[in-house]
Amino acid sequence: MEKDNIGLQGYIRLSVVLSTLHRNLERIKTSRVRPLGLKNGEVLMVYMLNRARDGLTAEQLSRACDLDRSLISRGVKSLKQKGLLDYPEPEKGKRPYGVRLKLTAKGREAGQTLTRFAREIGDTLDESISRFELQSMYTTLLKLIRVFERLNRPVSAGKKRAAVPSGGE
Repeated sequence: MEKDNIGLQGYIRLSVVLSTLHRNLERIKTSRVRPLGLKNGEVLMVYMLNRARDGLTAEQLSRACDLDRSLISRGVKSLKQKGLLDYPEPEKGKRPYGVRLKLTAKGREAGQTLTRFAREIGDTLDESISRFELQSMYTTLLKLIRVFERLNRPVSAGKKRAAVPSGGE
C-alpha cells in the first residue's frame, strides 16, 4: 500500500511539475516571438531551418522538430504566406516533401532573432543551474520519454502491459 501511494504521489508531482514547466516555457516563447507573428510549431521550424543553411526537406524538418508531417505541411504553407520560407512550387496536387525548404532573407532574420532568444534562455539556465544538474535533468527527461513512449504503445487484446521499472529503465 505504501509503495502504491509513493508511486501515485510521484506521478501527480511529475504531472504538476511538467505542466508548470511547459506553461512557463510557452509563456516565455510567446512573449518573445509575438512580434514575429509565428505560431508555436513555426518557431521551431524557423529555428531549425535557420540552422540548416542548405535547407531541409519537409521529411527532414519533421524529424528535426519532432512534429507530425501534417503540422509541417500546414506550417510550411503558413511560413510561405508570411514571406519567411521559399521553395519551388510542387507539381499540381503534390506535396512539397522532396523539395528543399529554405528561409527567405526575412525568414533568416526571424531565425537570427529566435537564435538570440534561445541563447538568452540558455545563458540564463547556465547561470542558474550547474552543467551537471542540467545534464542529469536531460538524461532523466529522455528516460521519462522512453518510458512514456513504451506506455503509449498499443496493447494487444488480452495482453497486459509489462510493468515499468521504478528506476525509469
